Amino acid sequence: MEEDIVWEIGEIEAQGGGESPPLFDQATPPPLYPPASVSSLTRGDAAAASISNKRGRVAASSKAIQGLREVTAPPTDGSDDDCCAICLQDLDYSDKAHPVPVRAMPCSHTFHEHCIFEWLRRNAVCPLCRHQLPTEDDHEQEQEQGRRRRRRRIRNFRI
Repeated sequence: MEEDIVWEIGEIEAQGGGESPPLFDQATPPPLYPPASVSSLTRGDAAAASISNKRGRVAASSKAIQGLREVTAPPTDGSDDDCCAICLQDLDYSDKAHPVPVRAMPCSHTFHEHCIFEWLRRNAVCPLCRHQLPTEDDHEQEQEQGRRRRRRRIRNFRI
């Protein structure tokens, strides 16, 4: 029996068979890319914005970001929104000595100013309800449409 096995192994090797090379010699692993959060630390905000845009995220326009209203008192609608949903720290409206600016989105969700400004530089939506803010592209399209309307009015103007 043992002779049969040795003969079969010898026959397989003679036909070009035998031990296969290790698996790591047969396949090349796919390249590994760091997550966007690591990329932003290593390559700066411009690179992070580029990566963000490639993934379908678009930053809110600077006009929309600066237009968020500042909040100086907690909401009176009875909600328990007493912490920033981005950093999970308390929204302390009572600290008069060291006030931390709080901003409200159009949807009325409130966040620390620095948290929501950083968020909106990468995403044009509310982190809680996905309410969409205008983007730079929206403003550019509005400006282009305005230019087209003015050109049409000029062309259609008759003396």
